[in-house]
Amino acid sequence: MFKSCGYSIGRTCQPQSTAGTKVSRKNLSAGDLIFFNNGSGGTIGHVGIYIGGGNFIHSENSRTGVKIDSINSGYYNRYYYTARRIVK
Repeated sequence: MFKSCGYSIGRTCQPQSTAGTKVSRKNLSAGDLIFFNNGSGGTIGHVGIYIGGGNFIHSENSRTGVKIDSINSGYYNRYYYTARRIVK
């Protein structure tokens, strides 16, 4: 999706977490990528797309599929790491 619009980001969440511009949690806008350090040893292990109102869309896992969750819920609030704005 990003490549077809002229943007280059990595395929996995680790390189994506350094692409674009860092965004503070209080300045999130719809479309920003948000990252969670829930991977092995506290590494970045999950990414979602912020959709506004404190919510993001993501593929939780292969069993539950794509979901909308709050970044302020216990689990996602606990593991929230950073956000990046790819498209300006």
